Amino acid sequence: MIPSQVITITKAIVNTMDEERSIEDLEEEELEDLDSMEEFALEMEEISDIEGLEDIPENEQVGLSQSDMIITYEDKVVDETEELEKKYNQLLEEVKEGEIRSVIEKASNLINEGKRLDAHYLTAKISSLIATLLTSEQKHQEATEYYLLAVSEARRSEDKKLHLLSLSAFGRNLKNFDLKDAAVVFNQARDLANELGEKDYYAENSIDLAHCFFETEKEQAYSLYEENIGFFEDISDKKAVGIIKYRMGLVNIVQRDFSGAFTNLMDAKNNLQAIQNIDEFEDILAALEYVRELIKKGHALSYSLNIPIPEPIEDTVGTKKVFEIYASTGIVDITRRIEKKQLKLISSEMSEINTTEHIFDENKISKLNDTDLLEYSKLYEEIGDLYSKEDKENNSFYNYLGSQLLALQTGNMKRAEKLDKKVERLILALKDQDEDPTLQYDLMMYQHYQLAFGMRDRNPKLSSSYAKKGIEIASKRNNPYYEGLLKEIVADVKSLKNQEKAFADYQAVISIFQELENYVSLMRVYEKIGNIFLFTQADKAKEYLSKALEIAKELEKTEIVTRLEGKL
Repeated sequence: MIPSQVITITKAIVNTMDEERSIEDLEEEELEDLDSMEEFALEMEEISDIEGLEDIPENEQVGLSQSDMIITYEDKVVDETEELEKKYNQLLEEVKEGEIRSVIEKASNLINEGKRLDAHYLTAKISSLIATLLTSEQKHQEATEYYLLAVSEARRSEDKKLHLLSLSAFGRNLKNFDLKDAAVVFNQARDLANELGEKDYYAENSIDLAHCFFETEKEQAYSLYEENIGFFEDISDKKAVGIIKYRMGLVNIVQRDFSGAFTNLMDAKNNLQAIQNIDEFEDILAALEYVRELIKKGHALSYSLNIPIPEPIEDTVGTKKVFEIYASTGIVDITRRIEKKQLKLISSEMSEINTTEHIFDENKISKLNDTDLLEYSKLYEEIGDLYSKEDKENNSFYNYLGSQLLALQTGNMKRAEKLDKKVERLILALKDQDEDPTLQYDLMMYQHYQLAFGMRDRNPKLSSSYAKKGIEIASKRNNPYYEGLLKEIVADVKSLKNQEKAFADYQAVISIFQELENYVSLMRVYEKIGNIFLFTQADKAKEYLSKALEIAKELEKTEIVTRLEGKL
């Protein structure tokens, strides 16, 4: 058996391939480990000239008859190599019968025979068989040494096609746990495919290389996708084209090219929708929904608030106490609730705050009595204090703000004022840390937006007061998007007393959102106006509800479409 070794490959910077070691260097390093294998020597029988025979007179001439056969060393190697190939083929049959563990053990022994015979081609095939079987059991790291041995033996066999296939398989295995090392191997495979004129293998290894770059070098990945997608389009490989278009769309999202993202993601959907069991299909639909909504927000995206993202949680005494509070009380982790919607494969790039997401689920909060609200307020303040001791002011800010909102909902103004001072101190501290003067005003705008929305049903007068203060800040900071959002809250409050009088306020909000081409917000306001006139002016209600319905259909918001069609 080959001793299990951890294959160490130089950690090359994959976007500058001239700094990488060649695959031959990697093989030589591994072969040093393989030298510890049991060494083989041919067991040649030494046959005595006289053992078992009568003495031959000195003058007797002895020779070989024509029927005698001379068996040379080369003949013996050929015979044993042919026998080895038969054993290998027999193992392939056993694999079909599902005898995987038995085959792995037998194949390991055959590797020793192959090396003794210098049967590089067969040794490569046998090593590849073991590696493939281990991969099927998800034992990717254990399979690595066999893949590398297969590459080494294939190269020594001088069969360049086998060498290419071995490199490709080795790269796909490495891709499961080490993308940088996989990139080294795929690049070597590309070079060999190019040398051999194997266009299909060149394209396949290029796409695999692009997948490796996707994590850290997205622009380089995009270039490789663009360069090689044509091959798969020419052979009508819809699955490959769909997956490539999906990856290209995700790169577009990171680059904030939402129009390009939409085009690529739609192409991905169209190529894959008729194919069964595509794991990525649901992710493509989610990405399409995400991009479609961003596009429909228009210029509003330019006015997103600059507020800090939640900080990573470290294993400390303070954070352990935080998680104990969550576990024992069941309260919501605010910082997780307001994180921007995550997309698979690019979650790190999308780690942002959704600045219009409300701190609490209003339906759940509305069911709590004042005693529970006050208790929750104290818990969120305690969490804020714990994070503050850990110097995680970002997390403290969101928890103090949540605590302040809950205190306001109980009518405990003294407690709310105390928390307001904590929030104010944190805003100034965060501004000083960031050295960005806009941060202070964006945090104040965010605070007033959250408090105004959260108090809309509990205390409309206080809600309107916070909204108007926020409008003043938004106007001074030239942020029409948040000015429109806060004016919408003022209109919501007014509609609680007199819906028709609120119509003029909603019209002012519509003007702002129309200028921003923010159709997502327009859809929401159109529905609110439609609701106002639903039982008094049917034609007017139909006009605005139809506008909302048109946008909902464009956004493919099935639930909203159903709701609006029910009203119409």
